[in-house]
Amino acid sequence: ADGIVPWGSKASTYCLLIAVRTFIGVGAGGVYPLSAAKAAEDSAAVDPVHKSVSVAWAFLWRNFGAIAPWSWALVFYYTCGEYADMEPWSAPPASRVGSQFAWRFILMFGAVAPAVVGVFMHLQPKEVAVKEQKRLSRWTTSRVSRAEAAGHRKASATASAGLWEAVKSEPLVWRKLLGTGGGWFFFDWSFYGNHLLQGKILGLILPGDTAADAWENISLDIVGIFVVLFAIQLFPWAGVRWLQFWGFFSGGVCCLLIGLLWPALIDNTSGILLVIYYIQYGSYWIPNTTTYVMSALVYKPSIRGTLNGLSAAAGKVGAIIGVTAFTKMFEVCDDKTGDDHQQCINDAVQRVMFTSFAAACGGMFCTIYGVGLEPTGAKNKK
Repeated sequence: ADGIVPWGSKASTYCLLIAVRTFIGVGAGGVYPLSAAKAAEDSAAVDPVHKSVSVAWAFLWRNFGAIAPWSWALVFYYTCGEYADMEPWSAPPASRVGSQFAWRFILMFGAVAPAVVGVFMHLQPKEVAVKEQKRLSRWTTSRVSRAEAAGHRKASATASAGLWEAVKSEPLVWRKLLGTGGGWFFFDWSFYGNHLLQGKILGLILPGDTAADAWENISLDIVGIFVVLFAIQLFPWAGVRWLQFWGFFSGGVCCLLIGLLWPALIDNTSGILLVIYYIQYGSYWIPNTTTYVMSALVYKPSIRGTLNGLSAAAGKVGAIIGVTAFTKMFEVCDDKTGDDHQQCINDAVQRVMFTSFAAACGGMFCTIYGVGLEPTGAKNKK
């Protein structure tokens, strides 16, 4: 529907696209936090840290999804050529045939993975699903002590008494929610605000055509894959909370450096800015992973899904604020020309980076105060 329904004039196309994507957002917004809770519950591990590792492996696939649109953009660019480039709406409809097909196909491609999962779930024999569920149940039970099992039974009884009772039974739950929701809020503020402007900033640092832009964005997402894999290996050793703190710290330092060095380096040694920008983007994927898995670590099962959903909702609020604010910072430059326009763009980049630095500081505070940090130097043991 995302690629088929929007049609007509520019105004009607955007209105229909917004309407369709609203429904997609409701579905994806619900599945996103629930997938973390499900990955934690499906894990055979008992201790929270190793449950978090299982959740992080589920999160890793998000990176490959981020690469897919850019990969398809390259396919259309190299096959359809200039007809796959986005033509202005003022151009004749005939010249926009390739463009119309390209963006519609890329949007519709998002339905492939859910369709495949749905088909396999439907075709899976019922007895196989039941057998697998029993196997996981026996696997988990064999690793749970009597005290832990009693705790799980108590949690289940609490859940049946209602969510509010479950929340009240855990006195520090609102402080934890500040840690998970507040951290997610500040992260998404900075990440999605910068992610929307990623192509613009890369274009300023390393100008190029459509293909070059696509390759640059793919390379950034590949960096994210390696960072997530590295973070997963560090979970049992450094701790999820410490990783989230250092992820905010390193990302904030990179934003501060880009903001301070941008005027001096953008016209001369932009390669240095490019390296810092790649490090900044790689740093983003540490808190991007930890905010996703933190709820599996700090909340008990009876309230995990709900409070993870609230934390994710706080993140989306931060994303809306970041995207809106950062976009407005660049829009003020639209009416300027020549050197004034370039100076305005440079000032906007600095404002974005300094604001992102402030958001990183907010994320560090929420992490320390809300969920705390693991004892320094203490390694996790099974």
